[in-house]
Amino acid sequence: DVSASIKITAADNFGNAGDLSISKTYIPDSTGPEITSIRTDYSLDEKNFIGISSTNITLEITETGSGISKDKIKLDLSQLNSDYGSSRTADDCFNVSGVYECKWYGITTTKSDGKSTIYVVGNSMDNVGNDVTGVTQETIYVDKEKPVILDVVNMTSVSEELGISTYIVSKADLNLIIDVEDDNFKE
Repeated sequence: DVSASIKITAADNFGNAGDLSISKTYIPDSTGPEITSIRTDYSLDEKNFIGISSTNITLEITETGSGISKDKIKLDLSQLNSDYGSSRTADDCFNVSGVYECKWYGITTTKSDGKSTIYVVGNSMDNVGNDVTGVTQETIYVDKEKPVILDVVNMTSVSEELGISTYIVSKADLNLIIDVEDDNFKE
């Protein structure tokens, strides 16, 4: 901890003077926040995706000092959509059980497919100016291709389970096993 003291003296034209001393203790913060993950709302097998609908991007940040404000955390989203530019400020940052989440809402892409990289902008910092550390970029997979239904492998109903194969029970569930191909990102 660091203590600071100040003495204030006030005097009038008649030579009357009064003093006041003020002391305050500050907690120094010289450690930057650490970004532990960058993700979209659509993740699978540790890959982050964006498709034809919008998604949110979230940074998880460990910060034990002065805190984080949304105007001090920025992403370069220009590879996803040039309209976003190279320094887009977070839409929101909040503390969830000791971990900050900074969010960019409603992110879309103008790319048709492939990979894009998003970057944490170099001047991202906590509330007292300590630079962020940790994960500073993430690959986002653009998937706008529809999956292909190859075959209906099996279709059964409650009627068939009862031994009545040509009729269906009203409002009965159908069980389907479908062979689907969606291999846009085989590596």
